[in-house]
Amino acid sequence: MSSIKGIFVRAMSLATVVLGVSATGCTYDDTFSACPFSTRMKEECAGEDGAAFSCVVREHPQCSQDVCLSWKGGEARCTLTCTPDGGQCPGGSTCTAYVAGHSSTAGAEHFCVQDEFLDEQFVTGSGS
Repeated sequence: MSSIKGIFVRAMSLATVVLGVSATGCTYDDTFSACPFSTRMKEECAGEDGAAFSCVVREHPQCSQDVCLSWKGGEARCTLTCTPDGGQCPGGSTCTAYVAGHSSTAGAEHFCVQDEFLDEQFVTGSGS
């Protein structure tokens, strides 16, 4: 019976070491992974006429950087904050100004947006 207990203790010790190394040795990069908006988030992001526009949700539970962005009504993706010409955005993305409810870019926040979404126009509403 004591040999089974010893094996169990050693196995638990090994598991603890493996988990400790995994937690400290690797970081998960979820930049641009999908981060679905809840119904409430979607309602807050829709304009009065139902038109879709860019929307940021801070403290999104599925994003390690806490920022989820839907660019021009497209699929919401985890992203990073950035500064223009700062080079913080991953390849294939651009640091882009985001202005909520303002016509001017003064005081705009900047987020990394995938280049493929910068040129596309997303349309939502009734229809096919």
